[in-house]
Amino acid sequence: MRGENLPDEDNVVHYLGWTKLDDDGSIHPEAFRLPENKLRTDLSVCWLECFACKANKEQIAEARHYMQLDGLKLGSKGVLAEFNVGTVKEDVYDQCELAVRFVHDPTELNHSHALVIGLPAHDSPYSKRVSYIIRLIAIKHPAVA
Repeated sequence: MRGENLPDEDNVVHYLGWTKLDDDGSIHPEAFRLPENKLRTDLSVCWLECFACKANKEQIAEARHYMQLDGLKLGSKGVLAEFNVGTVKEDVYDQCELAVRFVHDPTELNHSHALVIGLPAHDSPYSKRVSYIIRLIAIKHPAVA
């Protein structure tokens, strides 16, 4: 349901293009920072447990499918970064005293779409730290199967 908080035990994925990766393929420490030119403080993600399938591999395949249906171009050098809702919320609060929320925000074509709300703006003193926290938690999956 739109606006519902995602359960802490659930997981999400966020697409990172190749420019958000280091030369060795690892996620760049600032990959999850919000862009400088945007006033938004949210990050688009796909909620994996929204899919009926239970196996992680199948959930990732469904996320790819729905991201593309929604118009996102997944590059062959990009990755899907998977992270746990509760772990991100807890670690960001513990280290930065910021309360981020994961909120279901389905689109017409992607019922798994959600937002990470409350992320610091690009110029915030916490922006780099929060990006680094998420990077440490994230598990990489190929963006294109």
